[in-house]
Amino acid sequence: MSQAIVEIPQPTADPANLDFIGVESVKKGDGFIFQDQDKSLDKNEPVPFLSASIETSKPLVKKRSWRDLVDPYLLTDFEAVSAFENTKMGKPVFVERTDGGADYYLAPFCKRVKGKSLVSAVMILDAAEGYFREASWTDKPAGELLKIDRNDALRLVRNIIKKDLLKELKAIPKKPVKNCLAREKEVSLKYSRILRGLRDADAVLAWKPNGYSPSPYRPYWKIDFDGRVWFVTQEMKVIS
Repeated sequence: MSQAIVEIPQPTADPANLDFIGVESVKKGDGFIFQDQDKSLDKNEPVPFLSASIETSKPLVKKRSWRDLVDPYLLTDFEAVSAFENTKMGKPVFVERTDGGADYYLAPFCKRVKGKSLVSAVMILDAAEGYFREASWTDKPAGELLKIDRNDALRLVRNIIKKDLLKELKAIPKKPVKNCLAREKEVSLKYSRILRGLRDADAVLAWKPNGYSPSPYRPYWKIDFDGRVWFVTQEMKVIS
């Protein structure tokens, strides 16, 4: 048996990384502002968060390229360098860890292929302290970082709610007619309230190990309204 002692160093806060991708630090418990319900995270400006200061004695060193953000070891990987080189950074995406883990940002890097901007590589940065956590890349850029935006997620949830409404209406006894009409009105009003309120529901991109997505690069939407919670995956599956 080996007698070696392994020590894993603690990551060093690097707020300059967050500055480079155009976002601010976010710590657990801090307030934050999500985009309007008619905007999507991958087509608009990064979500503006209330800043949480990072305690560090080091001055903020301006980062000049993706090379300054990643672990130096990654620069020795030819495939990784090839995937990140000649890219343009896309809109970063904030992801909330729902298991108490550290929240993070997904920072996509895209290449132009046949007139389209396709994701070639993505890095994960700690949302609170900015340090590089990991990266993923491909030699064949494809698609966008998010296939389902906030509006898509809400639309899918609305469809589920409407199906629930029809199911509950069909289950109402038809006689006596007076009671049937009263019950139908009551049920319709209940679902109308839910559908109206859904426009202002809290919707965040979330992820946790062993959750509804196996990969932190494919977070799912968590929609919370009036005590009810729905999850919408990037594969358009709705879990209520």
